[in-house]
Amino acid sequence: MKSELVGQNLKIIANQYNPSLFNSYWLVSQEIFTEKEIQPNSIFTPQFVQINSEGLNIIILPEQLQINLTNADYSEKFKKIISDIVTKLPHIPYKAVGINFDFFINNFEQDLTKDLFYNNNFKLSKFFDDSPRFGLYLSKIYKSTRLKLDIKPILARKQGEDTEKEFIHFSFNYHYDINKNNTDSDIKNQIVQWDDYKNYSIFLMDSL
Repeated sequence: MKSELVGQNLKIIANQYNPSLFNSYWLVSQEIFTEKEIQPNSIFTPQFVQINSEGLNIIILPEQLQINLTNADYSEKFKKIISDIVTKLPHIPYKAVGINFDFFINNFEQDLTKDLFYNNNFKLSKFFDDSPRFGLYLSKIYKSTRLKLDIKPILARKQGEDTEKEFIHFSFNYHYDINKNNTDSDIKNQIVQWDDYKNYSIFLMDSL
């Protein structure tokens, strides 16, 4: 069953970020980006920052920092930027890290979700018999994280396409709660695990 990796990102949750700190002057002076790497369509406001750069973008809100990898060729740069930000801001009260991978499977056949996820022993299943769609939620400990896999049918428009299509969305979340006494090293350790989490997600998708 062919799947497509459509999204990958890392989120760092904190008690309080100061988005206004992440201005272009600070980013360049701290050698996180060069001036040329920060694209003109980046947004800088006191409560919201979006930094667009080739291969990735960063969104900073008061409660979280999210960095999206938009081109797999930039994965090493992606990991370095996260590590650099954490190194420069060790005083921030970080709370948790989430590493996320999103896969789509084209739901060409109307009953594909039923074939995959229908459970005859679940009492409510019998009431869903008119063009039904089914999903699944799974969770377990994987290494130092809580892996949460949410699977559900969705209508979505892929980038570059004009019309919505039906997909089965597999959302992998590797959640790690940060030790209050060891915040920056905890985050860096999770960054090191990025490729392992990604490969394990691909392994599970290939096991369908």
